[in-house]
Amino acid sequence: MRVIKFGGSSLADAPAVDQAVSVIQNTYRDDPSLCVVVSAAGGVTDEIIATARLASGKRIEYKDHLSKLRKRQMSMVSTIARGDRDVSDLVQELCLEFSSICDGVYALGELSAKVLDRLMSFGELCSAHLIAAACRQKGLDARFEDTRDLIVTDEHFGRARVDFGATNERMRRLDFMDAPIRIMPGFVARSANGRITTLGRNGSDYTAAIIGAALDAGVVEIWTDVDGVMTANPEYVANASPIEQMSYVEAMELSHFGAHVLHSPTIQPVKEKHIPLRVCNTFHPEFKGTLVGEQGEANRIITGISIIDDVSFIRVEGSGMVGVFGVAGRLFSAMAVHEVNLMMISQGSSEHSICFAIQSSDVQRAVLAIEKEFEPEMKAHMVDAPVVEKDMCVLAVVGENMRRQPGISGMVFGSLGSAGVNVVSIAQGSSERNISMVIYKADAVPAMNAIHEVFFTPNPD
Repeated sequence: MRVIKFGGSSLADAPAVDQAVSVIQNTYRDDPSLCVVVSAAGGVTDEIIATARLASGKRIEYKDHLSKLRKRQMSMVSTIARGDRDVSDLVQELCLEFSSICDGVYALGELSAKVLDRLMSFGELCSAHLIAAACRQKGLDARFEDTRDLIVTDEHFGRARVDFGATNERMRRLDFMDAPIRIMPGFVARSANGRITTLGRNGSDYTAAIIGAALDAGVVEIWTDVDGVMTANPEYVANASPIEQMSYVEAMELSHFGAHVLHSPTIQPVKEKHIPLRVCNTFHPEFKGTLVGEQGEANRIITGISIIDDVSFIRVEGSGMVGVFGVAGRLFSAMAVHEVNLMMISQGSSEHSICFAIQSSDVQRAVLAIEKEFEPEMKAHMVDAPVVEKDMCVLAVVGENMRRQPGISGMVFGSLGSAGVNVVSIAQGSSERNISMVIYKADAVPAMNAIHEVFFTPNPD
């Protein structure tokens, strides 16, 4: 059993779909049972969200977007599912349902997370029907399988949590004897009450991992448009190269800190079952890509450099924080209540200040939460008003082989000093697998290139 997943860039148009089906054909020759998880075609989910927001804002232009989406889907049907009347009718029905819901959103001027989840499911559903039809056109015994009937979640719309017990029980009932290739929409699920939910943006990777773990797959493959996980973002570092092998932990660290090829929650289900995960290029299938498993590459000190941009840095300080029990607990609890994710935390031993990095979109909620929680201390001048620094980013240097290796931090910060990059804050966990730092966004390119030069450029000697 093998689970393979195709991202939106691999399904963007008819030639891309032909290439994806070719990968499915070649994979099926080696594996008699195959689950294929698909994303929406490239750009479709973004267009769905834009359409829904226009409708909720009472902007009649949403109808133009509806028309554009429908034309794109039906054009794909006519070129990919030629002569398959059943699939044409199914996609047409999905388009009509999508239009009807958007009309309702426009009439009410309101878009709830629950309704948005339902709307966002249409991209993946259309893709799955189309890919199943394309496989049958090539003579493959493929059938659409609705993941909404298999993956059970709570009702945290927009980022639902999976009920693995109920999900695994349903997955194990699948019988591949009557159709050895199942084409499944990624990203979508249903709550125990039958409401459509989604697993968060880029959740199709997670879907593949959930299915792979439930069915004890031999491997889970993520097919995208790059040659694997890279040593750094090639948009920042021109000589970034594919990583041949990395550990689950390294993959989790890099994906958390902005390596967009992998979706962070994807790693946990396969890690628990010790299932290898491979990242491959749909348009370069002969290349092995990146293998994620128990071990990384033994000959590399660090595995990769990752970055999260559009970050703000908040500093909470005051004399009234020194030696006082529970200050950090109150601060972090306030952030949790207001659903602000802290991506990095730093506190000096003086206890005079606590600093943390968050997405810039969360700044207003974070500041209001701090002011409310520490209002008495601020009035008494024991805690200062929070200081916000914008236009920052978090850079992370990740590698299993950094552990117990003296001098690694010196090499990292020495390279940044030579490049004239100022480090605002530093954090390193006791695992020693990750050195994280906050720097100014303007310094992102020179910082990543400086570190990459030190660790990944071959020594001429």
